Amino acid sequence: MKYLVLALLFFLLFWYYKKGRLSSKPKRGPLEVEMRPCSLCGVYFVFSERHSLEEGSKVLYFCSEKCLKEYQEKKEVK
Repeated sequence: MKYLVLALLFFLLFWYYKKGRLSSKPKRGPLEVEMRPCSLCGVYFVFSERHSLEEGSKVLYFCSEKCLKEYQEKKEVK
């Protein structure tokens, strides 16, 4: 009888520990982030952090302020 009580106690402690660990883990799916290539260097970047330039009806997107300025400088030279 003593071993039965110990086994039951062990099972309850194990179950409580397992239940607490499983429920504390956040259930998340994969993150969905829109990525686009830079119009100058081609590196993919998070679209929400874009730098953009409108040329007529076309919009160009850049990964950084540096790429945007470099594109503008190259365009001025032409």
